[in-house]
Amino acid sequence: MSRHEPRPLVFAPDFLGIALFDPAGLRILNLWRDGRLQPVVNRPLLLSYFRVFRTLGLPDLLVRRWAWWLVSPPQSRFLAELSEPVLSTMALCAVLARKTGAEWIVHSGTVYHPENLGAGTVGEAPWILPNELLQRLEIP
Repeated sequence: MSRHEPRPLVFAPDFLGIALFDPAGLRILNLWRDGRLQPVVNRPLLLSYFRVFRTLGLPDLLVRRWAWWLVSPPQSRFLAELSEPVLSTMALCAVLARKTGAEWIVHSGTVYHPENLGAGTVGEAPWILPNELLQRLEIP
């Protein structure tokens, strides 16, 4: 992967819930805005994001803007369908990461805990906290 290609990852819904209020989360959103990161999304994950945005009280206009960014290339990679059934949002994040080669699943640590998935079901992409991701990307 060239240095200028965006790095694929999955945003767990709890990450988007804290990203607007957490300095490390906001930095990750800025890296996404700047084209350095590319979240992978599908319809069920997008609906989970909408529930988070509604819980936060975001107005309809902001939810629509987020939706546009989350489904528009090159900002994001939208997968129309998955060939396998997924029973939870955590499992969905892992399946999306595995199917697309996403490098990480970014979460806040408040809701989604990868150890709850059980052995062998997390996939290849590590679940990572915002500060850890910034360290791996070598961003202050």
